[in-house]
Amino acid sequence: MGKDAALNLPEGIIDSKRLASMIESKSVYREIGKLIQDNRITRLGRGQYIAGSKSKYDYTPSEDLKKVEKVIRKQFPDLDFRIGEAYQLNWFVNHQISRNVIIVDVEKMLAESVFFTLREKFHTLLRPGMKEMANYIQDGTVIVQNLVSGSPSTKDSNVAPLEKLLVDIVCDKKYLNFIQKSEFSGIYENAFASYNINRAAMLRYAGRRSCREEVESLMENL
Repeated sequence: MGKDAALNLPEGIIDSKRLASMIESKSVYREIGKLIQDNRITRLGRGQYIAGSKSKYDYTPSEDLKKVEKVIRKQFPDLDFRIGEAYQLNWFVNHQISRNVIIVDVEKMLAESVFFTLREKFHTLLRPGMKEMANYIQDGTVIVQNLVSGSPSTKDSNVAPLEKLLVDIVCDKKYLNFIQKSEFSGIYENAFASYNINRAAMLRYAGRRSCREEVESLMENL
């Protein structure tokens, strides 16, 4: 790279075209790869980068979540599912969540089968509405609901990635049982300041959940 050592990277998001115009090399993509490897830029999604390096989100699930996941994996080894919990939000909120709820998103056709299996071992609700949430939720409750197609995923893990969680809190009213809407902007600020987040994946998923506008608004000034 002709001027990589002195490359003055601007603050904020840099798209691939702008980044390419700053690089004096015929092997633009190879040089972008080097910048990523050297922690000078972080990939945010398809064609988007930001100067500097951020951590990859790596959540250690609670023992309760691990138990639920173990049952699902054993009984439904080929099932496509995501599993998350309210406690994941404690990294980002001001008011800590004291009552944990585990949320399992599964293929629609198998939701009832998973529900009946989990109900034998855990306090489990199937696709609860807001009234059921208010009346029957307790610490450790498991919620089984339909998996939205195109949900963000993580390689070699069914634990819900941060991209999914950040969209779900906005789109799924169930989360209002754990956090206040006024916390959303702070959650987004803390998450984006700390971790490498795929914005494109978030927006695609938000579009499928019909809440892209709300998610874009929260991401606008990050």
